[in-house]
Amino acid sequence: MNKATCLALGVLFAAASVSCKKEEAKSAAPAEPAPATALVLPPPAKAGLIASALPEVEGLASPEVAGSALPVLVYCYSDSSPRDKAFMPTMEAVREKFQGKANVFRLEVDAAKARGALPKGTGRTPFVFFIKDKARKGSPVVRGTGMEPAMELWLAGRPMDLVLAEIKPLPEPDLKEIVDSAPAAALGAKGPVMIYYYANWSPHDRQLMGVVEEIAGRYRGRVKFFRVNVSAAMEAKTLPPDVVAFPYMVFLRPGKERQTKLARPGEATKEIEFFIEEWLSD
Repeated sequence: MNKATCLALGVLFAAASVSCKKEEAKSAAPAEPAPATALVLPPPAKAGLIASALPEVEGLASPEVAGSALPVLVYCYSDSSPRDKAFMPTMEAVREKFQGKANVFRLEVDAAKARGALPKGTGRTPFVFFIKDKARKGSPVVRGTGMEPAMELWLAGRPMDLVLAEIKPLPEPDLKEIVDSAPAAALGAKGPVMIYYYANWSPHDRQLMGVVEEIAGRYRGRVKFFRVNVSAAMEAKTLPPDVVAFPYMVFLRPGKERQTKLARPGEATKEIEFFIEEWLSD
């Protein structure tokens, strides 16, 4: 092997050695971290509608209602109302009994109002619309099973005015819904008043509302009970500035200092009643 060949082989060997060292250094170096991914938070959970077998529609102009070949009954309710929830099984029974003779749907009024699809003439819930031959008539719901006889009369062709004469509206609720609590607060100068502020989107607030409604029935004639949906009050700019956490209760009595209570999760009927009894006995 001549001198030139040896020199060439030496250069090649040196180059190979440097390349190997670079590869070793590269493999020994810590791996570069993967690029950070932005944390995407899930949207807030939407409050579920009252569970029911009644099909939900978005308005009276929806295809299910407008395109029905049968007479239609639409039950208008508020998802935040225990009273409306309690009446839902009655409407389910009406749907089952008149299957094949009439279509029965439900319409959540708060969602319909937000979409701009709340039917004109919708009264205080629970409320129903009778729709037949493009004629529409609204009415408060009836007590107990009175809706079924009314349906019989209506489907038999009885004039709607006579049908509505058979309907007796439910009595005024013990827990009355208001938007502006100032007039209710003013009543505190004449007698005991309790105002319940709740968030419609909170399952806890809606659950506790059933407890408050039950208590309101027990104190009927002794205390006036009101409830305020804080979202509606904020929109109307009538929410008191001190109401910043929910569910929130305000107690007012003539000549007594205003008392407040922030309700705890899982608070039972007896706990709230005990607070009310102490408040009334001072």
